[in-house]
Formats: sequence, structure tokens, C-alpha cells
Amino acid sequence: MRMNGAARAASALLLLLFAACRDPVAPTPKASVTVYSGADQYAVPGASLDQPLQVIVLDAARRPRAGVTVRWRVTQGRGAVLGASTTTTGSDGVAGATLRLGQDTGRYEVQASIENMTGDAARFPVRAVHRPVIVSVAPTAAAVSDTITITGQNFSTDPAENVVWFDGFRGTVVTAARTELRVVVPACMPTRTASVAVALGSVASNAVPVDIDGDDEANLSLQPGGVIRLTDGAAMACQRVPAEPGAAYLAIPQNVSAIAGTITPFSLGSYVRGTTSLTASIAARPTPDLAAEWEARLRARERAFERHVVDAPVRLESIVMADPKIGDRRRFKVLNRDDRFSDVEAEVRHISNRAIFYVDLNAPQNGFSDADLQGIGNTFDSMIWPVDIEHFGSPSDIDGNGKVIILMTPVVNELTPAGANSFIGGFFYACDLMSRDDCSGSNRGEVFYLLVPDPLGRHGNIRTRATVVNAILPILAHEFQHMIHYAVRGRLDALWLAEGLAHMAEDLVADAFALTGDSAATRQYRIANYNRAVRFLRDTTTSLVSEELPGSVEQRGAAWLLLKYLQGQFGNDVLRTITTSTRSSTDNVARATGRSWEELLSDWAVALWADDAPVFQNGGIAARHTFPNLNLRRDLTGDAAYPLAVTNASFADSGVTGALRPSTQRFVYFEAQGTPASPLTLVMTGALGVPFDADDAMQLTILRVK
Repeated sequence: MRMNGAARAASALLLLLFAACRDPVAPTPKASVTVYSGADQYAVPGASLDQPLQVIVLDAARRPRAGVTVRWRVTQGRGAVLGASTTTTGSDGVAGATLRLGQDTGRYEVQASIENMTGDAARFPVRAVHRPVIVSVAPTAAAVSDTITITGQNFSTDPAENVVWFDGFRGTVVTAARTELRVVVPACMPTRTASVAVALGSVASNAVPVDIDGDDEANLSLQPGGVIRLTDGAAMACQRVPAEPGAAYLAIPQNVSAIAGTITPFSLGSYVRGTTSLTASIAARPTPDLAAEWEARLRARERAFERHVVDAPVRLESIVMADPKIGDRRRFKVLNRDDRFSDVEAEVRHISNRAIFYVDLNAPQNGFSDADLQGIGNTFDSMIWPVDIEHFGSPSDIDGNGKVIILMTPVVNELTPAGANSFIGGFFYACDLMSRDDCSGSNRGEVFYLLVPDPLGRHGNIRTRATVVNAILPILAHEFQHMIHYAVRGRLDALWLAEGLAHMAEDLVADAFALTGDSAATRQYRIANYNRAVRFLRDTTTSLVSEELPGSVEQRGAAWLLLKYLQGQFGNDVLRTITTSTRSSTDNVARATGRSWEELLSDWAVALWADDAPVFQNGGIAARHTFPNLNLRRDLTGDAAYPLAVTNASFADSGVTGALRPSTQRFVYFEAQGTPASPLTLVMTGALGVPFDADDAMQLTILRVK
């Protein structure tokens, strides 16, 4: 798990692939390759396409495959040139190539394939076209729903291929010829002088002005604090809020898909009477984290085990005593930085009511004192064990000793590259709950692995005793939840949900310390969750349900914030229900709460903005749009500015464009300056102005703020 700061250090760990079923090395599994983005583009002859051609490679379980070589070839079209004949998938399973078209107009096609492929190659049809030209428009003044005639050159004879823009509104092409288009004026337009242009994909014509007699009546009525969730594509494409002095609205476009590896383009425009002056912004990608990478790969690797946790206690080798004593020694296998198992000999240094502490004989001198180990044991016994048991369930006990084993070894220290500004403090690996037939490195018992003090940096960066002692207790709370989770389910849930639950374990232990008045310990267990949450709030386009390895700090922050919200709305029991369910991911959450995933995401997103917002200080917002168990603005950042990324706009023409990954959102805040001259029309559509359909899994939530 992550400990200090945001890691940016490059590392050999970034290249580890945890696809093995029994041991670290396994045959390359079959995979499919499908179009991710870039198909059906247009460009003028001889030009490069605006967007790269991208495929996503998925294994049989629909998880992204990293490090796969993708072969690209042009199968139709003379003179087209690829930027590369082979490229390699990243951690998200995506690989891409650029394409420059030949000098001929017409259809081109590129195919992408991989070794050991299931299904067909991915196919990318694209078109080379001459730029459309508008000569005239008649009439030059029209009302909404009227039909106008556009005369010009280089139009497509297929009506669906011609995109006719009236500012940010897409008209409906009724008939199409090379030199003439008949187009219906969009019904949602406000009264304005619109710039009309014809486009074939991104190849656009010149623009000409047309006066539009529009629809200026408001169709959305909300009181301050009121919320509406729109799921119909036509409704999202036309909402008009009244022109009231000082009014303010928050619009939240969301991709509520639970299918990882998809991406949906969107555009949210606002329009008033007059002429257009649009701006756009596109969010950045999330950033990865070193320590999270290690654990994410462990969790992914565990999901590939062929058998589940051993159901009954097993008899261990004769050298392992069921009731060890201080000074007894035992050999362990520990997963190391080379994706192999190191043989470690360790000695029992402390035994608490719930744990046996082994310290590697190769640990540096001047490490843990007996008092350190006793203090860690006391905290584990009195706080971490009972809190995790109460909220998540009981661990297995396959070695029949009634305790867990905590192995402190420099093999964990060595997982962190020299110079990295965060570190891997420890982990639980479900291999230890397998038989040796299923995982040859199994220690056949409940084992945690923790780093050791290394004051001279013999095994990586210098780690002082105080730093290590302070760090490992939240790690134990986190990893113990993983151990329980695996035991009660027989496997872990989806990556995001498994990590969110484990981060909630840290938070629950913090709650227990808060009840004792120990503010220092409370902060010790809370601070990492707060930091991760802040990172997410700065980039809410981080996919909550992403299966991309190694994940990111932002994703963990999102998962914790959602589960914190669910705890506040549905009580602590919801955490145990989710942990023990045989369902997975979003279906698990929906069943545990009795609410659809789409509704939950909408309410949670509103709460991310509205919780303890000054405008709602005296009420006026529904309880489901708050965090009853957290003051987001005060607790996460104290006196600092609330970090939620919001695009601010007035009652004027503006636009936000981009693409949303599954279970992500943007926040756009519209506020009237004085008394608006006209209502504000909000239009949210997909690519090229086409309204969303149900398969797009898009929704628009609107909160009236004031």
C-alpha cells in the first residue's frame, strides 16, 4: 500500500506482469484485440488523421493486457503510411498507431492483430475526402424546425455522413447530393445569429451566418437544492434554465458504465441569445503510484489462482511448530522484486494474543526493539483485529494456530527502487492461503510481510526505526482487511472495490482511536486516505472501476470516498455486506445498497460538491447529497481551498468537451451575473453532436445551487 507522497520514480516494478495462475511464470494466454478509438475518421488526401488508431487488448476475463505487441498493416488504400508497423500495449491494454493517407480520395482500411489472438483482427475504416465548401444558404433567416438549403461542393451523398453545425447544435440532413443539402434547423436552438458549417468528420467547410428564430422558453424548473438526473439522450441534448437574477446551477456529465476499458466522448455546451464564443477544456490522465502498483499487481495475480482458500487447517512441515516460542526459527518464501520467491530464515521475536512476530535473520542491526514489537502487537490485538473483525468478518486459520504471522524482512525494503519518494511498506499475498500445488511459494498460513528499519540503507533507501514503526500500523489495518476479504469470499472483489474496502479499514481504526481521544493516532490512520481523496478531487475523470494496472492514487481516493459515502448513507453494515457478497464490483454495491449504480453515482457526485458547501450551510440540500460522516471541505484540507476541479462559466456561450472513462464525471458551474438577458440552454451530446443512446451509459445530473 502507498505510504508517503505521490510516487513518480521509474522502476523495474512497472514492468512486472502478474498474469500467472500458480507460479510467477506462465504461458502467454489468448487475448482479443478490438477497436478502442480512431475508426471512421476523415482527412483530406495526403494528410495525417487527427487522432491515432487505438486498440485495446483484453484477456479472457476482459482485463487489459499490458506488454502485448500489436501488428498494424494497411489493407486498403494506395499510398497510406503507418507511423509504425508494431506497437506495444501499455498498462491499460491500449496500443496505437498514426496514419497518413495517400493522395487518392475514398476508403482506406487498417487492420491490427496480435499473436495468440481470439476473434478477428481490429479493423479501422477511414476516408480521404476533399474539404466541403458552402457557396450559399437559403433562406438566410429561419425558425427552429424549418428546412434550409445549403449549396456548395464536396458534400457526401449519404445524409448521415454530413454533419451540419448551427454553432454547437447539429442539424438533421434530410437529403444530400454532392452540391446540395437540405437541413432541418435544430429544435433546441435559442434565438441567435448562428454560424452554419458542414463537416465530414473533422474536415469542415467555411462558415456562413444564418439568423435563427429560436425557442427561448425555459423547460427546467428546480428550486435551490433541487436535483434532476437525466438519462434520456434527447433530454440531455436540450435543457433550458430560466433567466433569474443570481441563479446558479451545477451540471455533472457522467459516464456511468461499469465496463472497464471503454471511453465515451461528450460535449456540454451552454448557449444564450446572440452569437457564439466557445471555449473548451480537456482533463489530464491520472498519474500512477509506485506502492499502489505493487499491491494492484498482487491483487490481480490473486484473482488468477485456480483454487480458493484452503477450507480446513492443514498439517505443516515438521520443522514448523504449531505453538512457536521466542527464539524459534522458521523458513519462509517471500515474493521479491524479481517476481520470484526468496528463501528467508526468520526468528520469533514477539508473540501477542493475535500475532506471531518473525524478524528476518538478515535484517540490519539496530532495527526493531522488543518494546517496538510489543507496542505493534498491542495495537494489532486491541484495535486493528477487533475493528476489522467487527466490520468485515473473520480471517481464515489454515495453520490452526489461532494467530496471524507478521514477517518483517528486508525483502520488502528491496521492492522500492533507490531514490523513490514513496515506498512499499508491506503486503498480504493470498498465495499463502493456497496449497503448494496451486502456488509453489505458499507458506500455508496467514502471513503479513513488512519492511524493517534500515538505518544505513543496505537494502535500498535509508529507513529509520521511527519511520518504519509509524508506517506499518496503518498497513496492517489495510492488509488485514484484504486477508479477511479473501477468506470470506474465497477471492478478492474487483481491484477498485477491494482497495476501497481496505482503505476503509484504515479509516475505521482511525474512528476507534478518535473515540479514545488519541488525535495523533487518529491522524496517522486517516491522513493517507485524505491525501488520496484530494488527488481524486483534483481529477474526477479518474475511472473508479478501471482495471488498468497498476491503478493510481486518484482511483484509490475515489474508491475510499465512495465507500465513505455509502457508510454514511447506509451504515457500517453495508461494508460487511459488500465484503462477504459473492457478487462483484458495481453489482455488489448496487445489491448491498438497494440502489442502482447510476443513481448512486449521481447522488455521490452531487455530494462531492454540495457536502458542507457554504450555500447550504443552513440546509436546503437532501441528506442523500451529503456525507453524514465527513465534512469534506473542513476535514480533507483544513483551511486550504476545497480541491474539487470545477469548470466555472456564466450565463453565456461556453463549452466543455472531452471523453469520459467508465464511472467518471466532470463538474461545470454556471452562475448568472446580474439579471441574464435570456434563459441558458444546456446541450450535452456525444461525438459530432449526436444524442446519446442507452448503450452509451451517459447521464447528466443538474443541481440548482441558488
